[in-house]
Amino acid sequence: GAGVFRNYRDPRIIWTGIQSSDKLIKLNELITAGLRENGFETEEREFNPHLTLGRIKSIRDPEDLKKALESYSQTVFQTVKVNEIILFESILMQTGPLYKPLGVFNLS
Repeated sequence: GAGVFRNYRDPRIIWTGIQSSDKLIKLNELITAGLRENGFETEEREFNPHLTLGRIKSIRDPEDLKKALESYSQTVFQTVKVNEIILFESILMQTGPLYKPLGVFNLS
């Protein structure tokens, strides 16, 4: 499916969901623990596996966005096998986000 982070009145991120699994949850726990051990701040909210499709600075009609995304709320877009995960740092700048790779984790 698809949705937004924050809320539809003031959306900031458009996302598509990823089916959770025990392995994915464990990987998230390992990455989070490693980040904390190395002095990084981590999220306190519950892990929500997703892919960020885009960031929104402003929107004219949030209701149109809501209707469009809700029409895909139960859609399976694609099934793919993931062989590696790249951990990125997202640095928000006035010119747009800069994504800095921090590490590559092979899963095969």
